[in-house]
Amino acid sequence: MIRTAIFQVICALALAMGTSSYALECQYCEGKDLGDLIELSVSRDSGALRSQIRGWIAEKHPETPAGLVARAWVLDANGGDLSEVERLYQEGVKRDPSLGLGFTNLGYALERQDRREEAFDAFLLGAAAWPHHEFFVQYAYFNLKKREGEVAANNWLDSFERDGPAQGWVYDYVRGVIARDKGDRSGADRYFTLALDQSSNSSALKAWLDNRLRVLSAQRADRATRLDTIREAISWANEHQSDAALRHVGKILWEDFKLPRDAHRVLSAAYDMNPSPEAAQDAFGAIGNDDFDAGIAVLNQGLRDFPDNYLVLMSATWAWSNFEFDPRKAEDYGSRAISMAPTQNQLDDAIDQYADFAKEAALYD
Repeated sequence: MIRTAIFQVICALALAMGTSSYALECQYCEGKDLGDLIELSVSRDSGALRSQIRGWIAEKHPETPAGLVARAWVLDANGGDLSEVERLYQEGVKRDPSLGLGFTNLGYALERQDRREEAFDAFLLGAAAWPHHEFFVQYAYFNLKKREGEVAANNWLDSFERDGPAQGWVYDYVRGVIARDKGDRSGADRYFTLALDQSSNSSALKAWLDNRLRVLSAQRADRATRLDTIREAISWANEHQSDAALRHVGKILWEDFKLPRDAHRVLSAAYDMNPSPEAAQDAFGAIGNDDFDAGIAVLNQGLRDFPDNYLVLMSATWAWSNFEFDPRKAEDYGSRAISMAPTQNQLDDAIDQYADFAKEAALYD
């Protein structure tokens, strides 16, 4: 078994020059509209699903508008030629202007070529395509601020709020970001609260919660007061059925408040609300040392729901090599994680995880 594990690592390293040796699978993607999948790759707020969805679309539907946008993203993520990235995004949004992701990432590509005015225009087109997302207005504001200064950017924001297509909460959110960046945490709290009251977007909750906890910390608020804020966030997440918001709260309970059992309950609830690879991973990670059986139950559900997602497979490798040792399971999950990695960076991570397993296995030789 140990020789097999090490041999698998050597084979995996031989594949590290690229991910094209494997055909990506995506059970989550099957049967869904491609444009809807592109939007879900953003709104699910899951890095693991984002990469899997876009990699799968790029591979399975490369000549569709969504496929062109996904190919551009994969190419950029793998360090490809920026002019080709730009061309693919341009062609994708030309053929389907409803693909908001194409506009924001086109804007990134243009900014990196110091073509900031063109990037600004791309961000505005994105705001029209996806008025429910905040980042288009945020990026346009800071783009203009860098080019023409704060006064011009503020005047534009006021004007765009009156005439632009973005949802109302977006402008309060952006003003909260502006205040936060200036160090005005109290001002940011006011704006983020306004945004939160108007939105069901997890970005509003995360910005409000992170900033509010910083304000309370500066005020030397006691632990009970800060936990009251956590409960308020959980209530908002449940009301708006936001699994991403619950996941964010769970991570804070785990990492900042050092409450692993409470974190596990919240993360498990997030998984039950709307399954995601991150909820499966973190629900296990929060409690794996204290209650392996409770943690692995959620991770096993993740393996059933996302059998081809590299993050869930990596998490299972981690579970069966670092918490309980089962080399057969660790070897199987680790090799599958390598085969399902959508980008070069994720392939590197999967190989590193597998190599850690091989080192652990050597201790049992």
